Amino acid sequence: MATNEVDLAQLFQTVSQVLQQNQAQINQADTYNHDHGDNMVDIFTTIANAIQENKTAPPAKQLKSAASQLRTKQSGSAQYYSKSLTRAARELRSAKRVDAGNAATLVQTLMGGGQSSSKTGSAAATDMLTTLLGSLANTSGSTSTSSTGQSIDLETVAAAGSKYLQSKQAGKDTLTALMEAMLAEPTKAAPYRKDSGTLVASTIMQVLGAMLANKAK
Repeated sequence: MATNEVDLAQLFQTVSQVLQQNQAQINQADTYNHDHGDNMVDIFTTIANAIQENKTAPPAKQLKSAASQLRTKQSGSAQYYSKSLTRAARELRSAKRVDAGNAATLVQTLMGGGQSSSKTGSAAATDMLTTLLGSLANTSGSTSTSSTGQSIDLETVAAAGSKYLQSKQAGKDTLTALMEAMLAEPTKAAPYRKDSGTLVASTIMQVLGAMLANKAK
């Protein structure tokens, strides 16, 4: 594996393992069907296995394969992540690998539910995620302009900052608070989906930070 390259199979396998550890709690929080934890474990196990099967392929092909397998599943969460993976594959269509230069784009797109960047405010979000990833990996990130050279949407940043402060005041750790502030949620009507989405996002950020830090040594 090339220097500074992210192992997507290992990344999603770790997310699956974390979800398994929290499966019972997520099921309990789902007061409607009591199976959201089961669905999330199945989703990320499927993603990890699909990517492992295409391990030597470019990132876009790996993500497309996982998205295709999720489309056959019935749960709303599976369809949400299928759209997210499809969008991520589109964003990374010319990338030969996932590394420090595009990892934040992967996270923002993956957690955006397949929405377009104009709807998710991704320029500001991606830059804040880049900065956070840089901090986790002991590298520097952009704080003034977007990865495309555009100015950060200060209104988006202000809204995210407000949400971040609310989360911190509620006693949540910094990473969780930032994830809740920056990432789109599958649905605002189901708090358990928000909780599982934040768990997925924070796990991905932690693993990416560790991977990029190790590769940089």
